[in-house]
Amino acid sequence: MDQGVITAVPGQGQTYSAAWYSFTGTQIMTLSNASPSTLSLLKSTVALDGNSSLGAGNNEPFLNGTIWGWKVIASTAQQGATLRVGAPSNTNDIQRWMDNGLTTTYSRIAYNGAAFFGISDTGTNAIANVTTFTHNSSGSITTNFGTGVLFQGQDSTTAAQDMVNIQSRWVVSTHASRRSMLAFQLVYNAGSLTDYMTLTPTQFTVNTSQTINAVAPQIFMTDSAQGHNTSWSVQSYGAGGTTFSRNNSGSILLSASPNLFSGNPAILGFGTINAADVVIGTNNTGRITISSTGNIGLSTTQFGSGVGVIGIADAGTLPTTNPTGGVVLYSDNGTLKVRDSAGNVKVMAPASALDFSYSAGFDSYPSALTAPDTIYKKVDRNCTITGWDLWGDAAGSGVIDVWYNASTLPTAADTITGTGTPTAVSAQTANGNTSAWTTVNLTKGGWLAYRLVSSSTFKRLQIQLQAVVR
Repeated sequence: MDQGVITAVPGQGQTYSAAWYSFTGTQIMTLSNASPSTLSLLKSTVALDGNSSLGAGNNEPFLNGTIWGWKVIASTAQQGATLRVGAPSNTNDIQRWMDNGLTTTYSRIAYNGAAFFGISDTGTNAIANVTTFTHNSSGSITTNFGTGVLFQGQDSTTAAQDMVNIQSRWVVSTHASRRSMLAFQLVYNAGSLTDYMTLTPTQFTVNTSQTINAVAPQIFMTDSAQGHNTSWSVQSYGAGGTTFSRNNSGSILLSASPNLFSGNPAILGFGTINAADVVIGTNNTGRITISSTGNIGLSTTQFGSGVGVIGIADAGTLPTTNPTGGVVLYSDNGTLKVRDSAGNVKVMAPASALDFSYSAGFDSYPSALTAPDTIYKKVDRNCTITGWDLWGDAAGSGVIDVWYNASTLPTAADTITGTGTPTAVSAQTANGNTSAWTTVNLTKGGWLAYRLVSSSTFKRLQIQLQAVVR
C-alpha cells in the first residue's frame, strides 16, 4: 500500500482497536481510537500471494466505513492472486467511492452486486469517459482483435446464460490505417452468440454476413421473411448524395437523388443508373413499367419494338361510371377509347383507324378522259404508303403517276413510283403494292400530286393510296 494516512469513518457500534500484519508476520497497519479514527500505514508496499489475507483481527469489519487512498499492489510472481473484499452485512455496500465531503458518489458496488460508475467535474459541453475497457496482448494483433462486454442472465432452468455480447474489433489492425467496428451479438433459438448488427465507419449491417471491409457507405440487410428472396444493400452514391438499393446479384439498381439525372438539385431523380427496367407494382404484380429504353407500359411490356412509346394493355374491366373533372383513357380490344365526365365514349384510335387513304378522281363524263391532267393534295399526317387501287366507270386502260415534295408543289422530277406506277390495262380495276416505289414515307405538311399520264375509254378514273400512320 502507498505510505500515508487513510481516514476512516467507523461503522456504528464497531470498536477499532486492532493491528494488521502481512503474511510474513510484519505489522503494516494500526488503527487508533482517536476521533476521527486514523489508520496508519507502516509499510509502503504489501506483497500478497495466493494464500495471503489482509484483514482486521477477530474478523472485525475493517471496511465498514469510508476510506481514502486505498491501493493494493500484487507481487510480479503472484499476479494470479485474488483480492477479496467483503461487506460486514448483507445490506451494506461492499465498496463506495465518494468525494471528500461525502456528498457525491462516484462509484459503488452494492451489496446485491449492482455497480455504479459516475464522474463529477465542471464541464458543460464535453464528454467524459466514465469507464474504459482495455484489451492488450503480447501477441501479434490482427483483424477481429478487440474487447467485449458480455451480458448474462438466468433463463427458465439455468443460471448465467449468455444473452448479449457487445464487441469492439479491428477491421484493419495496422496502426497507420487502423479501422474499427462495433458488433452486437445476440442469441436466437437457443443458439450461440452471433453477429446480428455491425457498425463500421462506412457500413451498417443487419443480420447479414456481407463484407464489412468496403469503403462505400452503405447498409446491408438480410432476407426478410415477408419480402422477396433477395438480400439488399442501401448506400449513398456519388457527390450528389444519391441513395440506392442493390440486390444480391448486383444487376438491378434503384436510385433516388435530387440531381441524379438532370444535374439540377431542384429536381428529384428516381430510376436506375444501369440498363434495367423500373417496375412499380401493387399486390405483388407489376402495374407500371418504365423500360430501360424509355418506354412506358401500363400493365404491359409490349411496345412493338418501339423506343419512347407508351403501351396500354386492354382494360380488364371496362369503365361504366363517369369520372369527375377529367377523362378515363383505356384500351378496349385493341382500340383506344376515352370516357368523359358526361359518359360519352370516344374512339381515339381503333386498330383499323391506323389505316387510311389518300384519294383523287379524274372525271370528264360523258366524254373520255384527256391526259395529261394533275390533282394536288396536302399531306395531313406522317404516314407510310403501302399500296394503291385504280377503278373506272368501265373497262379501260390508264396510268396515274404519283409525285411527292415535302415542302412545295411537286413536279415530274418528284415522282416516287419508280417501276411500280399504278396502271390499269383493259380492266375496270387494278391494284398493287409499293415495293418498287422510291419513296413511301410522307411527312405532314408535304404535297402529293396525282398525274394522269394516259387514259383510254375511261370517262371517270379514281386512284386511292393506302397508308398507315407512323
